[in-house]
Amino acid sequence: LLRPSSCAMPGYSGGGTLRFGATYYVHGERRASLKEWIAFILLACFLLLTPFILCMTEIQYHDMLVAFREVEDSVVECNADMDLTACADQGELVHLSSDRVTGSATDPDFGVSVSSALKLDRKVEYCQWMEHRHEKCKTCHSGSGKSKRSYRCNCVVTYTYSKGWRSRRHNSLLFNQPAAHYNPQRDPFPAASFTSTNAKIGQAHVLPEIIDNPHAFFRTSQHRLDWTHGAQRPPRWFDPITKFFGYTPGSGQRFEAVENLRGTEHSLAAQRENFYYVGHGGYFFSPHVPDQASLLLQYFGEFLEGSLLNWQIGDML
Repeated sequence: LLRPSSCAMPGYSGGGTLRFGATYYVHGERRASLKEWIAFILLACFLLLTPFILCMTEIQYHDMLVAFREVEDSVVECNADMDLTACADQGELVHLSSDRVTGSATDPDFGVSVSSALKLDRKVEYCQWMEHRHEKCKTCHSGSGKSKRSYRCNCVVTYTYSKGWRSRRHNSLLFNQPAAHYNPQRDPFPAASFTSTNAKIGQAHVLPEIIDNPHAFFRTSQHRLDWTHGAQRPPRWFDPITKFFGYTPGSGQRFEAVENLRGTEHSLAAQRENFYYVGHGGYFFSPHVPDQASLLLQYFGEFLEGSLLNWQIGDML
């Protein structure tokens, strides 16, 4: 009675898995649910807090401009490709500019290091179910004359579930069928950012605190990493169409030689959680393998909710 516990390999553009859940008939007038009230309260809080947040942002920006004006007369303009000790004295504020930025960023958990990078971001995706509630109601009438009113009634509620790669984990305890659509909450290596500790602008060393400063501005570009043979983008069938419309295939991506991943099989992520590189856009993958006790508990939950023998085509995908 084993159902697939993982999605298709990350990076594929498949539509995921779709299952149909239970269907209920709700007789009488349709009333607002607890989820709808919570959504209304959250929306009201958002509308009330948005002007306050925008105002605080403007105040911070104004304070930063005032601080810059106070020190701009004492800033020393220096060439970043020269020795800074010959340009300014110790403790003076300097302004640098250079097209030559060097440094490397490393993810120690996966053993991945990238050269010519100020920061390396680890993005995480989770194979998770999502519940979708579909409601179809009739329109009923009550009263007569001026007191006549219309309302939604006699609703048919249907639940469907889709499984795919999500940017965050979803708690399945509140699902209508939580056992049949259980979402593992495993997160051994959450999303993280790794700042270069040896970054340089010309000859000037840049501290990680400066790069991580939310008010610092670097005119740089972000690229999605992928490791391929020869550090070249594999050709795609739609490349001629992309070029015809004036776009460069692979723009926004950075390709590194797959040989640079040699040794990642001995990393902490590989040894402890069985992560391995699968490609398809720079993905490392770790399968979820539940223990026997968890499986027995899940089957018992499916028996209680009546979904144990509810096999569908989606279970074989």
